[in-house]
This record gives sequence, C-alpha cells and structure tokens, in this order.
Amino acid sequence: MRNPFALLLTCSFSPDAIINENYKYLKGFLEDLAPPERSALIQDWEVAGLVYLDYIRVIEMLDRIQQVTNQNICPFFLQFWWIVSK
Repeated sequence: MRNPFALLLTCSFSPDAIINENYKYLKGFLEDLAPPERSALIQDWEVAGLVYLDYIRVIEMLDRIQQVTNQNICPFFLQFWWIVSK
C-alpha cells in the first residue's frame, strides 16, 4: 500500500498543478523533495514526484529552445519580408 503523502502527490497535487500550468510552484516543491535523503523517504518517488519534475524540466527546456529559435528566425523573417515586399 502506498503511503498517504505519495498518494496525495501523485493523485491530486501534481496533476492539478500540471493541468493549471502552475509549473513554478510545483517545481519548487518537488525540487525541495528531490535530494536523495528526502526522496528516499517517499514511496515510489520515481512515479510520485520525479516524473512530474522531469516533465516540468522538459517543458522549460522546450520554452528556452523556442525563445532562442524565435530570436534567430524573427530578424531573418523581417529582413526577408522587407526584401520581398519591395
């Protein structure tokens, strides 16, 4: 049987935060629990917490990639548009 904390984290708290895109708060909470001396005390940490933390990190990485891509493409697009519209 899973402990009540892991059940609450997996079935309520984390999914609600993900659905509502409240990543910053959830990430801070999960990062506080992530060190081995803490996460070892949480039954099924890998599926009760770490999976959500990994998801948030992937979302953040994709956002950074998109920002860099937009910064690099936008000036090119504007220059192209200026040439084509002449």
